[in-house]
Amino acid sequence: MNSNSDAAVSHLMFRSYSVDEEDQCKSIVRIGRKHMQQLEIKEGEIVRLEGNTKSTAATCLALDETKNYVTIKNTRIYDVEIEYKDKGGTSSPETPDPYPKIRISRLVDSHLGSRGGQTGLVRVSKFEDNADGSFENDKEDHAATVITLGTLDMFEKMMPGYKDQVDWDDARELLIQKDDKISISFKEDSFAEQRKAEKQQQEQFRQQRKQSRETGGKLSSRPPVPLPRCFSSIVLDVKPEGKPFWKIGKNTKFEFQDADPDVLESGFKLKPRNLTRVIPIAKQVNVDGINIAVASLEIYENIMKMIFYSEQRVKISDFTNVEKVNSITSNLGEPKFVIALRDDLGNSYHTEFENGGTRHTGPDLSTKEAVSEQEWHQFLLPLLDPKAKDLTISIREIQWFKRNQEGIDESHLNMHSSASSSPSKTNMPQEHHSPGKLVIIEGPWEFKILLL
Repeated sequence: MNSNSDAAVSHLMFRSYSVDEEDQCKSIVRIGRKHMQQLEIKEGEIVRLEGNTKSTAATCLALDETKNYVTIKNTRIYDVEIEYKDKGGTSSPETPDPYPKIRISRLVDSHLGSRGGQTGLVRVSKFEDNADGSFENDKEDHAATVITLGTLDMFEKMMPGYKDQVDWDDARELLIQKDDKISISFKEDSFAEQRKAEKQQQEQFRQQRKQSRETGGKLSSRPPVPLPRCFSSIVLDVKPEGKPFWKIGKNTKFEFQDADPDVLESGFKLKPRNLTRVIPIAKQVNVDGINIAVASLEIYENIMKMIFYSEQRVKISDFTNVEKVNSITSNLGEPKFVIALRDDLGNSYHTEFENGGTRHTGPDLSTKEAVSEQEWHQFLLPLLDPKAKDLTISIREIQWFKRNQEGIDESHLNMHSSASSSPSKTNMPQEHHSPGKLVIIEGPWEFKILLL
């Protein structure tokens, strides 16, 4: 936890929130000027970011602290309200979230391995090399940066000549490290003939679907698979070596190398393959009506899967009020866990992606409680080091979304009707508030597992 002092510090922890749409595809973060002063960071300097288990770099800019929202597609989206609790599950209006706000782009978030981890914790520190400019990789007196990107043979069959259609200017100023995922737009006029044919096929499919609905007939065709708008890849290698990160500039050169499909696949498409080992864990955390059981770690030949079970219970005083029972039951959250794994050799294992298994929600008549039970999977990389003798599992935080009592977005009840009647407000962003709050219980809870 951060110190309350305004004195200079080497690092600070922040709670992450999304950035405006115009910042989403850039290597930038925004923090308050007060915190920039504490870290002795100037506007536009590059900072080190450390997530739960991965780190990256980004350009630091000042945050507009008068805003508590972001604008995406002309919609004003307000930051989620946080109910912060200590490790014992105690909260009060006098106990706000102790971490200041950092706005972070989807690109930087993906490099941190957060997987959309809004409201996750990010540690920010200064790169000492900022002062002498040694991070300028493309100076004329330096060898040009050469980045090797992963690709597949099938890309050339799908999009002949695709390498010449990548808009490298779109990647200018991005900060990258080895193993970072990267997505670069194709040129606006790329694959013009293929995209024209694609539109015609889409129109034909829409007409066929309309006809099948009118006649009750079976739709015989499938919608065409659209050509990608971006070249998505992974950074396999960067030259020259020996830098904490590299900035893509006008002199940067790109090479291509065939890669394992598993490396290029999006996380949710990466399927565990060939189970080789199961490590029992059998540890529990019980706090604030939530019981979390860490069951096991499954080792596959291409990924690891940790299995959790959660149970949340809320007492219901009047079980005869069916409407109230249904409201409380339906508004129970789905607890998620911020975890970190490390072994006795110093290796860290990060969450590549996560998903939920079976979920059951309903009233328990025997105990007069609303109950929500959930199975949860976290998929981790790299694979377990065979020389490791023990694993330390740390649950950093427990989070769940608590809806308003009736489960509706109360902000919509106060939408400004004058916006439609006043011409001067017709171009104002539409407001959208969160229908509840995020409850965060800070740990950590740690368990050490012997690897026999």
